[in-house]
Order: sequence, then structure tokens, then C-alpha cells
Amino acid sequence: MSARQETLTHEAYLALREEIVTCRLASGQLITERHVTAELGFGLTRSVKP
Repeated sequence: MSARQETLTHEAYLALREEIVTCRLASGQLITERHVTAELGFGLTRSVKP
């Protein structure tokens, strides 16, 4: 994993953690890639530049 990917992974973790701690995510709520993309502005899949 590149340093950039680790940074994005950590950013996603912190954002989701914040949603859990502040109860913006309901107990048992499914978290989808679409949710993460909408909240953070980047997806979970890696894009490869040609």
C-alpha cells in the first residue's frame, strides 16, 4: 500500500469513527461504498492512472 493509500485509508477510518461516536450512524446500519464516497469524496477502489 502506498503512502497516499494509507493516508486515505486513515482518513476514511477517522471519518467513519466520528460518525459512530457522534451517533450519526445508527446501530447496525450498513455502511456502503456509496455512503463513504458521498461523505468523503473518494471511493474504496483504487484507480490506476495509465
